[in-house]
Amino acid sequence: MVSEIYLLRHGQASFGAEDYDRLSEAGETQARLLGEHLAELGMEFDAIFSGAMRRQRDTARLLLEGMGHPNPEGFQIMDHFNEFDHLPVLREYLEGMIAGGDASVDIPRLREDRPYFQKVFDAATADWISGKLQGPDLESWEDFCRRVEHGMAALQEAAGQGRRVLVSTSAGAISVALQSVLGTARHEALRLAWVIRNSSLTRILWDGERASMETFNSVAHLETGKRLDLITYR
Repeated sequence: MVSEIYLLRHGQASFGAEDYDRLSEAGETQARLLGEHLAELGMEFDAIFSGAMRRQRDTARLLLEGMGHPNPEGFQIMDHFNEFDHLPVLREYLEGMIAGGDASVDIPRLREDRPYFQKVFDAATADWISGKLQGPDLESWEDFCRRVEHGMAALQEAAGQGRRVLVSTSAGAISVALQSVLGTARHEALRLAWVIRNSSLTRILWDGERASMETFNSVAHLETGKRLDLITYR
């Protein structure tokens, strides 16, 4: 029997705040609306998992609240699906530029200007993926990929036969998970992350031997009524 694995990207986090790892007001609404939408569809899950990060856990909790679940804390932590820590990536990249005499990056602007942040972050992650960035507290790209791949194997085991499971995670982890499903090169995987929307669902079918992507990046819960302004990427 075919099983279903749902990869849920967390709701919008708090860009520019001291603590990025918490949902914004819009992010909380996105997660709750998704739960309500799934409840309207009559959808239930045999198991729900979440990465250990606050924004991932809060998304899972609000999803369950929206579904009317009697125990909103009724999910299991699977830290394989934690997002990579972007702060050491940015720090190593910026310190390298400064050490090389390049002062072109406007660091205060990174907190305020999303497009500018994305441009700098793209360059930083490209160096990270290539192995140019090194640091004592910096998880390597290869280690990150292996971690997520181990998480996907655990999810497939949990899905068993004919079961439906969900994990609340992040865009980078979803991209790596899909890389193994789609058979793309590891160094290309993170390109998907830039288009994965907050609170979106990606559905993977698992028959015990092969995984196939059936739905990607769905935000059907935000495409009705006056909710289009809640469709966000960062």
